[in-house]
Amino acid sequence: MSIDLGIENLATIVTNTGMKPVLVKGKHVKSVNQYYNKMKSHFTSVLRQGKQTNEGLFTSKRIEKLHQKRYLKIKDVFHKASYYIVKLAQEEEVCKIVIGQNK
Repeated sequence: MSIDLGIENLATIVTNTGMKPVLVKGKHVKSVNQYYNKMKSHFTSVLRQGKQTNEGLFTSKRIEKLHQKRYLKIKDVFHKASYYIVKLAQEEEVCKIVIGQNK
């Protein structure tokens, strides 16, 4: 089994057992990231309002909480994807998994 990692397609999976290639979409990760970047930008602009570039706070409890929620959501998506890949490998009785370039 060979896996190619990417952004649009989180993983592209191919085997030599005759199975059709499988795509694991990365669209959800991109949308979660985009949403949290937008929210962080908003909270930072409110926090930095009226301040010079080198004075005042750069983070807050709310921004730290936002980072934690983003981290947990993305970790959950990656865990579900890896579980799916391992389950697929077990079903196809694959003994080797190659990730990235096959040299």
